[in-house]
Amino acid sequence: MFFEINGVKMLLPCANNGTLNLYAQPIRVVPIGMAGYSFNEVWVRDEYELPDMKLLHAKNAVIIKNNELSMSTYALIKPFVEKLAYIWESMGINNALSRIKYLVKANKDLAPAIQTQINTILGSKSPIQVVNDKRNVMGDLEKLDFNVSYTPQDYWYDFDKTFNIILTLIGVSNNMESEKKERLLVDEVNSNNELVELSLDVRKHFREYGVGEINKMFGTSIVVKSIKDLRAEKEPPLSKEKEPDTKDNLDSSFIVK
Repeated sequence: MFFEINGVKMLLPCANNGTLNLYAQPIRVVPIGMAGYSFNEVWVRDEYELPDMKLLHAKNAVIIKNNELSMSTYALIKPFVEKLAYIWESMGINNALSRIKYLVKANKDLAPAIQTQINTILGSKSPIQVVNDKRNVMGDLEKLDFNVSYTPQDYWYDFDKTFNIILTLIGVSNNMESEKKERLLVDEVNSNNELVELSLDVRKHFREYGVGEINKMFGTSIVVKSIKDLRAEKEPPLSKEKEPDTKDNLDSSFIVK
């Protein structure tokens, strides 16, 4: 959000103080400094006394929304970030289980000595593990199947897919079909690019709208430009003979000048 105190203009995160209008939109918010310092509340919409519609407080600050739902980018991608962590952990578990081929049952006195001898012969990462079976639990188990294959390619496929979904949601170009060996069809490339552009356009639209409100209220001349916009300004115009550069845009940040 953007506000002004004693002639000093600030752009900070904010917290809603619970005051909403008839459309469930925040009226008053509290600006919060990056180090945790909070300011007095400001009004991001006119506040009226109902039902007389008497103006109580005029708007004196502007909220810059991230999207239509005012949802943070992290809240949008959080389920996919958690899935990435789950896939990564699963890959480690699969790797560990694929190393264990046999379990050796022994009593509590012999188990440490046997494991030491096995490790001496086969190393500390031996595929044979000795179980200290104090209560004869192993005798009650019908089968322990440790014939687990190590299949990292399956986990990497899921990891890449999930990671590319995150990139698409935050507006970064990516190869959603990276597992394909042949060249992507033009339609597939265009389809993914459209999703990336939509994500960028939505976030840029609300930033441009918020900046427009700031310029009108505070007399500023702020302009919103994406990294893509800045690169386009620096690049020379393409000749008719030259093919367009299709290099992926790896930075979708927005810059306020």
